[in-house]
Amino acid sequence: MGSPVRMAALPCLSLILLFWSQGPGVRGQEFQFGPCQVEGVVLQELWEAFQAMKDIVQAQDNITSVQLLRKEVLQNVSMIAASTVLILPCMAREWFIQHWGGQRPWLRNDPTPPQEAESCYLIHALLEFYLNTVFKNYRDKAVEFGILKSFSTLANNFIVIVSKLQPSQEKEMFSISESAYRRFLLFQRAFKQLDREAAVTKAFGEVDILLTWMENFYQV
Repeated sequence: MGSPVRMAALPCLSLILLFWSQGPGVRGQEFQFGPCQVEGVVLQELWEAFQAMKDIVQAQDNITSVQLLRKEVLQNVSMIAASTVLILPCMAREWFIQHWGGQRPWLRNDPTPPQEAESCYLIHALLEFYLNTVFKNYRDKAVEFGILKSFSTLANNFIVIVSKLQPSQEKEMFSISESAYRRFLLFQRAFKQLDREAAVTKAFGEVDILLTWMENFYQV
């Protein structure tokens, strides 16, 4: 189960998150973002929810020359990389605290720093941004376009993934990934350069790019 903080990620969406037990059709299906494991989410359900909205959403995107989730953000993201232990600059520390609840990053003088997991940090940051910024600001349009059911299904699944992102070994800690931080900033800065409404529409329309990338970490 996710923490109360994660479950409260979308107070304005009025979404009802349904928790289900893992039946035979779900067992063995999981996301493995490096050492962060997420069970009980069926990737096909995410695709079906987005496909039901895709044409409507992407038709509203009039800025075809810009891509937010471009290759510099998602390409060649490591699952478990050799440890690069960093003394974090102030901005990176704030980002770490915001996305990881203040858990202490490994510092250069730690005796046995563990391997970092770039994909785990990146997917956590991206999905939280989608939940707190994109989905939150797209709900009214989802109602207007008659796609609220599929919209809610996708949002609920993203909440589940974020709530279950945790190390596969209990109490394991990771060094902050400078690369994941930089990748997320590329996405965030591109988003902020657009008009707010246009940026939200474009980001939502690029969920297929996000899901395609997430497939690399899905195991059945």
